[in-house]
Amino acid sequence: MNISSMIVYSKLNNLDALIKDIQSIDECEVAASKDGKIVVVSQTKDTNDQIKVFKNLENLKGVDSVSMVYSYEEMDDDKISTQISKMLDDDSDIKDVKYSGDVNIFI
Repeated sequence: MNISSMIVYSKLNNLDALIKDIQSIDECEVAASKDGKIVVVSQTKDTNDQIKVFKNLENLKGVDSVSMVYSYEEMDDDKISTQISKMLDDDSDIKDVKYSGDVNIFI
């Protein structure tokens, strides 16, 4: 799940029409608006869908620009915790540790 907030800058005098258009996008909710600026909160399944929503907002009639303010992606904790625990296991054989860096770049 991905949660993000954006500011949509309007170039229209008719802010209400633009707000209606934004609210017609399933993943979007208008949180606030003032002086031609609209705060939009979006919830999508992943980053790719977040980008699609962002581009949809940019392409709405009357939009001057869109700025991403906040983005949070919920990771699959089960997969991450398993991978980390294997990497940090003190009983792991040193032969199983894969190193792909180059310490010479720090010298």
